[in-house]
Order: sequence, then C-alpha cells, then structure tokens
Amino acid sequence: MSTLITNIGELVTNAPEHAPGGASGPVGFGALSDAALVIEDGYVAWCGPAARAPAADEVINAGGRAVLPGFVDSHTHLVFAGERSAEFAARMAGQRYQAGGIFTTVAATRQASDAQLRAVVRRLAAEMLRQGTTTFECKSGYGLTAAHELRCVRLAAEVTDEVTYLGAHVVPREFADDADAYLALVCGEMLAACAPYAKWVDVFCERGAFDADQARKILAAGRAAPERRGCVGACLLRHGCHPAAWCGVLHAPALSGCPAPAQRRGHRRAGHRLQSGFVLHFLDVAGRGPRGARDADDNRGGGVGGHGGRRTGAPADRRGPLGRGRASRFAAS
Repeated sequence: MSTLITNIGELVTNAPEHAPGGASGPVGFGALSDAALVIEDGYVAWCGPAARAPAADEVINAGGRAVLPGFVDSHTHLVFAGERSAEFAARMAGQRYQAGGIFTTVAATRQASDAQLRAVVRRLAAEMLRQGTTTFECKSGYGLTAAHELRCVRLAAEVTDEVTYLGAHVVPREFADDADAYLALVCGEMLAACAPYAKWVDVFCERGAFDADQARKILAAGRAAPERRGCVGACLLRHGCHPAAWCGVLHAPALSGCPAPAQRRGHRRAGHRLQSGFVLHFLDVAGRGPRGARDADDNRGGGVGGHGGRRTGAPADRRGPLGRGRASRFAAS
C-alpha cells in the first residue's frame, strides 16, 4: 500500500542537500517547495518536486500546506495534581529555587485518584499533539513511594512508550532524617516496582534534592537492573562533577554550570524510515502564522516543560489524515 501526499507548499526534510547552498554549503533549514511525499509499507519511499511524483495507491492533497516532522519533547512531567502558584510568585520575587515546591505537588498527587491523574495526563498529551509534539518522554517523580511511583509510571505508559522512573526527584519529608534509607528504596524496591513500565531512569541532582554521589548510585542501579533500564541522565545544576557522564547516559537534560558529557548520539544517516513518534503535520502557512507552543507546566508542578522550560514552534493546523498509525510517522533513522 502506497500513499502520495502532494500539493505540499513546503516540505520540511532537514536534509542538508535541501538547505540553501546545498549539502556543500552552510548547514541550514532543509525544505522543499511545491513538493510531494510517498509513503510505502511504513517507509518514506520518495520525496521531491510534486511535478515528478510517482503514482501511488492513495493520494492526499495537502492543499498548499506545510508538512513537517512532529516535534520531540525529551522532558515532561504529566502525572501530577495540584498547583504551585505560590512558588511561582516567590520565584518572581527573587527567592532562590531549592526544590521545595515539589513537596506541594507530591502531597496533591498522592491524594488524587487514578481517574483524576489519568484525566490530567490525557489532557496534556492531547494538547502536545495539537501543538505538534508527537514524541515525548514522561517522568514520574510526584509519588515518592513504591506504590505511588508505580502508579505514576503506569499512567504515563498509557500515553507514551518513553517513560522515565524519577523516584529520585527529592527525598520525601517522611525520610528527612534518613536520606540513606530513601536512597536504598529508590535503588531497590521502588526501582523493581516501576521497571515493567519505565524504559529510563533519571535523578534530580540539585541543592535540596540529590548530590552527585547519590546520583551516581541511582543511575548505576538503573543500569544494573535485570530489565537493563537506560539512564536519561541527571539534572545537575550546582555540583562540580557529572554523574551523567560517569554513567554513559543517552541524554542529560537541563544541564548548566558544568561541562557537557560525551553523550551517545542517536543520529544516523537519513534512511527515511517511518519511526514511531513522528507524525506528519499539515500547517496552513497562508491562513495563520506560527505561535509559541504553550508550556503545559503552567508552574503547577509538572507538564510539557518539566522545570519550566519553554519551546516555540509552528503548531499543526490540523492533525494529518494519516492519524497516529505507524504509516503516518516520519523520521530520518
């Protein structure tokens, strides 16, 4: 089965040869105008000028819209309850952040029902899809008991395959006098409980949370688990060494004030394979301009931006007719 998407006003490929100046010129935005795209048996089989498009079993007229790969968000917190407007006001007044607001969200999340949390997760996931984010990682971290963290990763797994276990978000108040006991819980019973649902392990390495030595132990426990969890990395802001680099992680988000680790790169040469998580979006560039993708965090203890990050991008005017099936996803693998 083959599908031809034609009459594309602008097709974003990100291929160097489609950038201004070509493959030999400066790296730039790779795109084709008046383009077409052929999908065949789950792969992008061809792309180029619409006038030279081959025949296909099905034809979709893009109506002059732009077609682009979906955005990828590698750091989200969707499983939470409550809000943290007081923390936001304090930070705007100049008070330093020391992870204290996380406790507010932990308390609210523990009290919320599965149905309440599921509604939040699905609402935010749907919002990301509407804004053009089609692949996203989702962390736990607002339960901080084995049972509550298990609930968080289980609910996250209902909306994404990229689930991260973040039992090491902060040391909960009930372990305030025995951080070592909580560290043992994170590396033992809690990790084992969450492993069936979580692909990744993360740790918040920050003043008021976990130090670099603790972060190393947690990431090492994840790598040593029978299920062989991958390490996302550590959010390391003020400590002098890099547990993410020590563990050889795939991705280390939110790093500042320290040298970047030698990260493993997942980039491969473009084979135009359709990968899970990239949905072709149609953007009516003539009818509306791009607007910033709203951070679903809203300073309420979780959301698309994780710890308040914001990203802008052109939202999809509508979901493409290809939907979320495998044949609708486009990436260079």
